[in-house]
Amino acid sequence: MMISNQQIRLAAEYRASPCGFGCSGLRESRQVSPEFLERMVTHVRELPDVREDRVAHGRVLVEYAMPSSGELAAKLIGRLVSDSIR
Repeated sequence: MMISNQQIRLAAEYRASPCGFGCSGLRESRQVSPEFLERMVTHVRELPDVREDRVAHGRVLVEYAMPSSGELAAKLIGRLVSDSIR
């Protein structure tokens, strides 16, 4: 999954906030129904391990221009920030 710079910024702001966006108190507790969770698990298990369209797109990109080390580092750090709020 690709992540935009805006998503990275929002994730960093969320991490910096004591209780998330628009905090006016504690975050409300959210419960997920077992049926919904089971449907999501089933859906994820049916997804392919490798998305051939993304691999083909990556090959095209590599053939023409590699990203700069700064761009690569920014995306890696952004991914870490985003993944840390999960």
